[in-house]
Amino acid sequence: MRRLDVPVITAREAGLRTSPDRECLEIAERDGLVIVTEDRDFPRLAKDLRNAGVVHIKGGRRSTGKIVEYLRLLHAVVHDDEMKGHIEHL
Repeated sequence: MRRLDVPVITAREAGLRTSPDRECLEIAERDGLVIVTEDRDFPRLAKDLRNAGVVHIKGGRRSTGKIVEYLRLLHAVVHDDEMKGHIEHL
C-alpha cells in the first residue's frame, strides 16, 4: 500500500500490537485512520464506538495481491467522511 502512496501504519509501528481492541479503535478514530483487520471482534466492537472506519477481511483464501487491490480501490473511491463509522467486509 505504501508503494501506492496510501498512508499506512501498522499496529506494531504504532506501538499497539498488544493493546486492547478498544484502545486501537479509539486511537485510530482520533487520528482519522481506518483499521484493516482479520480480527472478528472488531466489527462488533466498532458498531458500538465512534471510529474512522473498519475494513474486516473475513476468513477465507484471498491472495495478498487481491486484498491490496481492493484496499487501493476503496481508498481511491471512498472519501474519508464516508468511511467514518462504516464497516466494510471483504
